[in-house]
Amino acid sequence: ETTPGNFTKSYRLEDINFTIAPDDEQLRICEEYKNFLNMFDQRTRIQFCIYNHQEDRRETIKKIKCHPSNEGLNIYRNELNGVLYDKLKKGNNSITTDKILTISVTDDDVAHAERTFQRIDAEVSSGLKKIIKKDTPPMTAESRMKLLYNIYNQGGDYRFETGIYDG
Repeated sequence: ETTPGNFTKSYRLEDINFTIAPDDEQLRICEEYKNFLNMFDQRTRIQFCIYNHQEDRRETIKKIKCHPSNEGLNIYRNELNGVLYDKLKKGNNSITTDKILTISVTDDDVAHAERTFQRIDAEVSSGLKKIIKKDTPPMTAESRMKLLYNIYNQGGDYRFETGIYDG
């Protein structure tokens, strides 16, 4: 509940490669997107947020690092990690785009708002699955807080995950 009587939920959207899709696939995506937008009633507001940001190098390293194993090939993993780290250092501060859908419902009753969001969760998942072919669960409260923290504290030294000021 963001303000009295106003409840919100957010969903992280996956990318689709619209521009390289064939014309008939682009038409299908547009039609499904139109149907998705039209499924919301007048008490429901939707907002799309496109957040371009520099990806945290520590997170990038976690994603790309080759971890040691007991099969005797760790020398190659270490060499590959060295190459990847060098490329990352010389790279162009990789920019990442997050696309977020936030849905807002006005309701005087918390229990009724929760039931409304149960229905909306199912509709959003079903509607977006027709477009992007993947399930889209709602973001957790913690992931929403991290996103908001990152939006409002770009370049800050305080880390949300640890709660430690490292500057």
